[in-house]
Amino acid sequence: MRSLTFRLRTMALQTLTNSFVPLQVSWCRRAIVPSSYKSDSPSTVCSLSCTSSAASSAFLPVSCSGLKGVLLSLAATSAIVLSAPSDVTIASAATIKMGADEGTLVFVPASISIPAGEKVTFLNNKGFPHNVIFEKDGVPETVPAETISHEDYMNEQGEQFVVTLKEKGTYRYFCEPHRTAGMYGEIIVT
Repeated sequence: MRSLTFRLRTMALQTLTNSFVPLQVSWCRRAIVPSSYKSDSPSTVCSLSCTSSAASSAFLPVSCSGLKGVLLSLAATSAIVLSAPSDVTIASAATIKMGADEGTLVFVPASISIPAGEKVTFLNNKGFPHNVIFEKDGVPETVPAETISHEDYMNEQGEQFVVTLKEKGTYRYFCEPHRTAGMYGEIIVT
């Protein structure tokens, strides 16, 4: 079973699930859009699973192995707008890749939930210059964002930044050089 996570226009999810691709929606949530990021269309972050090894349609034959290509084709026609899909392969729930395996500028996963006191590792996946900036108004009131942010660029593939989040709440963050490309996410601490 192939699993994909990506951002799309809210309307595009209905188009995908009612059309030619054998998809099962694992979860969807409204995308986290930083206050300084302007978007003309509401977005949703979804995780989809391909539910069979092959499928066909009178209009377009599709198999699960070709699902990524189908989504990339939809991206070219503006159904998916903020980022291309990415295969989700994560070593641990507390590891966040900085850049998808195919090189798109996103955090993978874009949103995670962890217990208070757990360490989160940000891993530079592709060697682009990345950093992790927690938004001042996007963290619990008792946590100074600058004390948990990593402002220096991590330029090398494999570089890591580890932070321990002790206070319960939502922590919104972004990559400073790639923020306008949609590279932002959230950690929910329970």
